Amino acid sequence: MVLYLAVTALIAWRVLANPLRPDDVTPDSWILMGALAITALAGDHILTAARTLHAPAGLTGWAGPVTHGVWVLASLWIPVLLYAQIWRADQVSGSLRYQSAWWAAVFPLGMYSSTCAATATDLHMRSLQTVSLVFFWIALTVWALVAAGWLRSALGRISPSGSSPLRSTTCSSG
Repeated sequence: MVLYLAVTALIAWRVLANPLRPDDVTPDSWILMGALAITALAGDHILTAARTLHAPAGLTGWAGPVTHGVWVLASLWIPVLLYAQIWRADQVSGSLRYQSAWWAAVFPLGMYSSTCAATATDLHMRSLQTVSLVFFWIALTVWALVAAGWLRSALGRISPSGSSPLRSTTCSSG
């Protein structure tokens, strides 16, 4: 967590010291949210293990609030990242085309879904299970779009004529 805070502070300092340009916003920016989601999921597992093993109350006394606070931070990153990606798409032509960096956005979305499910179980919040399910479908959709983009890109590179084999061709009668 300390390392995350240090890296995030450096990124924030860079953004505040230099104006943010649309080219600076890349799909791998989602890793910032994903790191928080992984931390919250690990915290939920630690809390579950501590309760099962009847660990000292001091552990659950601080681990619970820290875990839930980290989950809140991960949740707060999502609108910021979504806005930044939309801003980039509006400012940079072709920024939504497939590039390998899009894979870095897939995992954090799935991780957030898992974290919401674990947090929902820990807090006994059925509505958070719904959020988890919604993010599961979002993550799966993003995965499918990125996989389709990768496939199209890969097939386009192996096509002998340089045209994409996914495009239909018309036959001319002679």
